[in-house]
Amino acid sequence: MPLIECPDCKREISDAAPACPHCGRPMKTIAPKTTPAIIPEALAQVKSAAVPMESGPSNLRDQLPGRLEKVLSEVLERDETVQVKLKGAFKEALVCTSKRVLILKAGFMTGQIFGSNIFQVPYRNITSAQVKEHLISGYFELSTGGEQNRPTSYWKTGHDSAQNRENCVSLNSRDAFRKFREASTFILSRCGK
Repeated sequence: MPLIECPDCKREISDAAPACPHCGRPMKTIAPKTTPAIIPEALAQVKSAAVPMESGPSNLRDQLPGRLEKVLSEVLERDETVQVKLKGAFKEALVCTSKRVLILKAGFMTGQIFGSNIFQVPYRNITSAQVKEHLISGYFELSTGGEQNRPTSYWKTGHDSAQNRENCVSLNSRDAFRKFREASTFILSRCGK
C-alpha cells in the first residue's frame, strides 16, 4: 500500500486513510509518495556506458572506483571485452581484456591528483606477473621487456613506492593477494599469444 505524508504532523500514513490518525487532518488532497520512474533513454545510456564483460574468472571482477571505471570505458576498443577487473589498495586497478593488460591509476596516493595513468601492454610482451606479499601489505608487479623489476615497497613514498610505479598495484588484504595471484596465473596463461 502506498504511503503519504501528512502535511501537518509529517508522519507517514496509508493513502487509504480518510484522515490522519495522528492529527486528524483530512487526507483527500494529498498525493501519494511515488518512486521516480526510470526513463528508458536514461536506462539505455547506463547500459551502454557499462564495460563489456566476457567469459573469464567470475570471482576476479571487482567494482572499481567511479573515476577508474570512467577511464576504463574511455580506453576500451569497440571489440575488446574485460575478463579480469581488480581494484588495488588505493585508486589503482588491474584490468585484463581480450587483447591486453592495463594498470589504471588515479588519485592523490598514486601521484595522479588531477588526471590518470594507464600502463598497458599486450599479452605477448609480458615477461612476468607476480605478487609480492609481506606481513600485512604488498603489491602486484607486471614486467615487460622495457619495464623491469626493481626494489619496491608498499610503505615507501616517491619513485620506489608501489603506488607510484606504473607497472605495480598496491595490495593490503588477504583477499586481494589471493585474487591477484589468480590474475597472475590468468595473465601468464595468455602470454605469447
